[in-house]
Amino acid sequence: MLTYPQKVGNSPETGVFLIPSASTIHDFAYNRLGIPGVEEIMKKVGTIACMYIRNASGMIDSTPVEAARYDKYAQYNPHYQCNMYKMHIFHLDKFPLFEIFTEGKAHDNPYTVPLCETVRLMNPDLKTIKLDAAYDSFLNYAEIWKLFQVFPLIDWRDNAVVHKEGSLEKIDHWINKKWKEGGDIHAPIEKKLDFLYDMNRKEQVGMYIRNQNIQNSTFKLEYESRSDCERTHSHMKRMFTFTVRWIQDRSKEFYMGLNFIAYQMVLLARIQQNEPDIQDLSQYI
Repeated sequence: MLTYPQKVGNSPETGVFLIPSASTIHDFAYNRLGIPGVEEIMKKVGTIACMYIRNASGMIDSTPVEAARYDKYAQYNPHYQCNMYKMHIFHLDKFPLFEIFTEGKAHDNPYTVPLCETVRLMNPDLKTIKLDAAYDSFLNYAEIWKLFQVFPLIDWRDNAVVHKEGSLEKIDHWINKKWKEGGDIHAPIEKKLDFLYDMNRKEQVGMYIRNQNIQNSTFKLEYESRSDCERTHSHMKRMFTFTVRWIQDRSKEFYMGLNFIAYQMVLLARIQQNEPDIQDLSQYI
């Protein structure tokens, strides 16, 4: 019959040693791997996931990371009514590909292009990208189009209007005006948009795509699944401890990144097992 020593931990008395020790793991992870290393792992896991997930919808959204009430470094966000930080996340259907950790009152819009540029290197197979009205800007439309060659579905603000500068007539006007630079009025609209983007007419490209969304009678139906990313945020926080309470300020971004990778790895294993619902973890609890 096997017997086990009662004492746990590094002890010459019991002959039981934790290899590696907790301090060694922390030193390697924090001082040697660091945030750049965490980001590289995140990218590699996301790249593998992109090999399996095809013809998917991309989604970008932020989620609050709650801080302690008396955390002197955390910012108070009046919308969420708490001291917090944020994670800005790019999702591929139910899979979170990459995140950026920021202060609690950081605006969502400036992180759209950095997220897209990183995810573009993962070679995702996208049919569209969905974003809420916080990301409604002509440059976001243009940059997403140029990076992924898909029309993003971005919910528009209440004061949104159809811009004449974004009409097909105006697109053709500027294409014809720049014929010496290679503008071809008979080219497909996709090539026209690429050409105008390269001619530094990014806002006009964004206006055209935004007009298409506003005039699309089925936009709301196509856009409605964007709430899936909010369900993923909720699921992620239930499965792992996404809070910075009792974590030193210098380590918050690092440990949230590690938690994010841990969640990615669980979902990736489910994908590789061909599970129909990668977020159904009830059998493991």
